[in-house]
Amino acid sequence: IVEAGLVGGQKLIYSGKTLIEVGPEIASADIHYASDKITVDVRGNGRISMPAGSEKTLVLNGKTLSGGKKGWWWKRRWEVELASPGPLELSVPTLSNDLEVVSKATIGVPGRGNRTEHPVVVTWKTSLPADASIEYSPAGSEDWKRNMKPDAVTAQRLVLSPLSPGTTYRIRIRSATEDGRIGKTQLTYLCREAKP
Repeated sequence: IVEAGLVGGQKLIYSGKTLIEVGPEIASADIHYASDKITVDVRGNGRISMPAGSEKTLVLNGKTLSGGKKGWWWKRRWEVELASPGPLELSVPTLSNDLEVVSKATIGVPGRGNRTEHPVVVTWKTSLPADASIEYSPAGSEDWKRNMKPDAVTAQRLVLSPLSPGTTYRIRIRSATEDGRIGKTQLTYLCREAKP
């Protein structure tokens, strides 16, 4: 294995071996293995753990850690805690099922925005350029769907679809900056028929 990545999960297992394990505030991790070092790029903050082999050096988000420094492997694993640089501010999200708004948001996305899906566009702003992700599920269900946008921007816009009219959805919004600032909010949405 020369490279492994994890997005939106907490553990990556390959052939019975845990390659990456992260805390819930880590949005993504990419690991590149070389004979003498492991290079890791992480979005978010919290704990990250990966196997330690013969590598003497860990390069984490551009900073070099060596065997003699804090973060060196424990039980043959690199165990590192990434400190939070502080929160990311999010504006209050707005939701629209207006057909014109949905049409503009789904230009170039095959199969999106048709009238039978009852889509809704969720928009919000972040205080710094950040990615965007939304998880949504009918109230009372644990069947979560996810929509993500990795682009680091301040004006966020994601489309939730398909939705069912008359159903209330729980929505969890999360944005993260490259330096690990995280902003989160939750809301509910009652799906109605699209406005003509």
